[in-house]
Amino acid sequence: MPFFADLPACRRTLGLAGFSSHLHMCSKCTLTKQKINLVDHHLLHKRCNVHHQRTAFQARDASDFASCQRIFKSEGVRYSKLCELEYWSLIDDHVIDPMHNLLLGALAWHCKRFWQMTDADNIKTHPPADEALTLIQDATHPPELRPPSPTPSNSGPPAASVDPPIFSLNISLQSTEPDDSSFQPPDKPEYDAPITGAIFDRALLLYVNQRLPRIMIPTCISRAIPVLGQASYGTLKADNWRNLFTIQLPLCLIPLWNSKDSYTTKLLNNFADLVSMVNLALKRKMSADIIAKYRKHNRAYLESSLGLFPDRPLAPNHHMSLHIPDSLERFGPVRAWWTFPFERLMGQVIKTCHNNRIGLSSSLMCHCIVINSDCIQPHRPAGDNFSHHLPAFC
Repeated sequence: MPFFADLPACRRTLGLAGFSSHLHMCSKCTLTKQKINLVDHHLLHKRCNVHHQRTAFQARDASDFASCQRIFKSEGVRYSKLCELEYWSLIDDHVIDPMHNLLLGALAWHCKRFWQMTDADNIKTHPPADEALTLIQDATHPPELRPPSPTPSNSGPPAASVDPPIFSLNISLQSTEPDDSSFQPPDKPEYDAPITGAIFDRALLLYVNQRLPRIMIPTCISRAIPVLGQASYGTLKADNWRNLFTIQLPLCLIPLWNSKDSYTTKLLNNFADLVSMVNLALKRKMSADIIAKYRKHNRAYLESSLGLFPDRPLAPNHHMSLHIPDSLERFGPVRAWWTFPFERLMGQVIKTCHNNRIGLSSSLMCHCIVINSDCIQPHRPAGDNFSHHLPAFC
């Protein structure tokens, strides 16, 4: 039986140290935050559930609070009632929620921290018309494919027998499946030119926003964002991040970055590994081959990110993504144990009308039942008392 929640709630419920702890950052292994750049899952030392239970019971039986704190600082463990379940492993049976880890974590971090997407305050004013026209022309018609400028000698009407030139984007027509075998990143990539500036700057953000309205989204996808980087649209949800990175941004960035330039090629490979690992993790069917491909793209993405963005460190979510395959092997597809249904249910509860009296709905209902019973009691025949039924409603 899996236990799933967002990262802070999971750590508190299981009695584990938070993800900001330097010595006990991970709930699955003993890796410290100082070694967060270790991306080979074979080198990770897994936590022992027996040792965790023994330490938790020592914290429970400690004589005073200071003793509990010493155990927590040295082991990162507090007592949890779940430790007493003999049939349930606290270490093995809690999962890394992919909705929070990948969609709200890795994708948002990649866009805001690695790419350093420009804030909305910096893009309120549009660039001059000639600059925007140049960006569009360079993206849609590369120099070698751009139509020649008209000259006085050929300014007349074209001959009827000459077909109009066809201009196309210089992209490869390969399968768009994230696990397609045609996408093979280099075995030993060299990142000799670290990227220190902003990738998602003002010009690129304008380029993407000009193309988002031109993408025809199927009606089954209801959370595709119409504009990126505008505060008026609000905070992006998990579905927004997923659709942005798996549908919209590939259609915008692949034609722009698919060139022989090593700079953009590295960015494209890094972006492709990220999209591939997210799509593989969220598949409706799971197999050992899919899990192996996820591990491959996950490691390639983390290694390329360390090479491309050396001044932008990895986050705990990046390390926790190395443990998602363990949950996939143990519990199957993520749709059986991610937090999407519960987050939406919580959203519905929050939006319900409660007159700012949260938590009083059940007691208020019982109170109204008692009042109504007292009101109608004098009008009922003598001896017909139903007050003994009221405890069932309380």
